[in-house]
Amino acid sequence: MCKKIVRTIFVMLSLVVLTPAQPSDPISRKGSVKIDTAKPSVFISFVERRKREPIEASESNEGIWLRIVNNSKWTIWLPSFGVPKGAGDIGVHYVLESLSSSSAKPKDSNCPPSYDLPHPASFKPIKPGKSALFSLPSNGFTESQRMRIFFFYDWESLTDVISNKEPRHYVYFSFLGI
Repeated sequence: MCKKIVRTIFVMLSLVVLTPAQPSDPISRKGSVKIDTAKPSVFISFVERRKREPIEASESNEGIWLRIVNNSKWTIWLPSFGVPKGAGDIGVHYVLESLSSSSAKPKDSNCPPSYDLPHPASFKPIKPGKSALFSLPSNGFTESQRMRIFFFYDWESLTDVISNKEPRHYVYFSFLGI
């Protein structure tokens, strides 16, 4: 009887194929796409409040300075435009979105709500691990808004992105507490 139990256990164990568990995150097999895994792949950080060169006549010369950071291993491209020397590295096209159900307006209603249009766009590459400094007029937003900036990765075709054959990527920044 004991031999029969041992034989049964042996047969059952010989049928079991031992394989290592697959990682729950498929990217972990190849390594992270992020340079610093503790941070998002693309993000915007607050730098400071200080004077800036206005881009539009209706803007305040007081501004907030922000930095868009490419924390991915791929180059990203931003629709951008040239700015005066005292306004940052680039001008970025952005859209303001409300964070609340009430549609709060910027502190100065004469200020353009965003640099979405009519500024002509070129595309600025931001290499892996690099960043670009830009500024916004402090009278152009409220704490109940966030900024949305479109970008695409180097391996994506701009034509395909524009014609909706590729997904659109956005990075967001909330003005809450600024």
